[in-house]
Amino acid sequence: FFQAEDGIRDTSVTGVQTCALPICGSLLTPEFRDHAYGDTPNQAHVKKGKGTYRVTHRSLERVIDPEDMASVRNPMQIEEDAALYLAGQARLDIDLRLVEHVMRRDAGWTFQYQGVAANPSHTEDTPEFLQFDQPGADVAQFIRARVRRFKKATNRKPNVLVLGSDVAAALAFNEDIVDRVKYVMKGVADLDLMAGFFDVPKVLDATGVYNKALEGQEEDFQYVVDPKSMLLTYAAPRPSRLNPSGGYTFVWNNLYTKFDGEQEQVEGGLGLIRRGRDSRSGVRWVQCHHAVDTKITAPDLGMFFNDVVAASATDW
Repeated sequence: FFQAEDGIRDTSVTGVQTCALPICGSLLTPEFRDHAYGDTPNQAHVKKGKGTYRVTHRSLERVIDPEDMASVRNPMQIEEDAALYLAGQARLDIDLRLVEHVMRRDAGWTFQYQGVAANPSHTEDTPEFLQFDQPGADVAQFIRARVRRFKKATNRKPNVLVLGSDVAAALAFNEDIVDRVKYVMKGVADLDLMAGFFDVPKVLDATGVYNKALEGQEEDFQYVVDPKSMLLTYAAPRPSRLNPSGGYTFVWNNLYTKFDGEQEQVEGGLGLIRRGRDSRSGVRWVQCHHAVDTKITAPDLGMFFNDVVAASATDW
């Protein structure tokens, strides 16, 4: 949900790069001043903070066995299947790195909230709140209040709410929410209804899973995002060096111009698929390359919530 556009992408980055981005608070300071007619206007300025991000080249290859090519009617289908598999692997790899830097308790967001089963205390550093699946929890009031606090603190209205899978499942059948939206004839609160109900334009359900087990170990399927977590953030719709955003996705775009041969960009330009043939063995191969990093760039433009619900949807 964090984008990278021309205003922020550096096509000449070669690994580690320092980037200056706006500090949200500096945009709230009034700068207009009275002056005599004909005088030079007061000079607008935006305070910027410098940070370092790192993108590394990561790749994966799948070899097409000549026997497999000879045993099918459409040999191109095997290459297409390999390309789809590699593109899916690239998306998983990018998602895991995003979660590592953005969707964690210790990722660095300024506002942190901790869910508890009863009697929440309201301390300044890590305020507690009643978990959404506990009796007496007013989910709508809580989220809308956080939206208003976000707006007051940053002058940016949050536009993305990311729900862990257990949180989304609990909200879909939350009695208070369903009772308020029952006249839409759906019976459950889907993501579009939640967006309007919580006054957040985009609500996402983080349902992605992966096998955490190492090769040779028993399979261990886990959600990519902590299923009991939630993130409320502002993602700039038009990223630039003068527009603060909770985070940005940095792309080593110049890397994708250095390869020869048959190739195509995938995953919205975040990855590159290459196809080729080993001239000596005759073996064809398909590769996928990416160099992407997602980083929090404005920590005050995010609220992260831990242990939002107590129960797991898989235990229902």
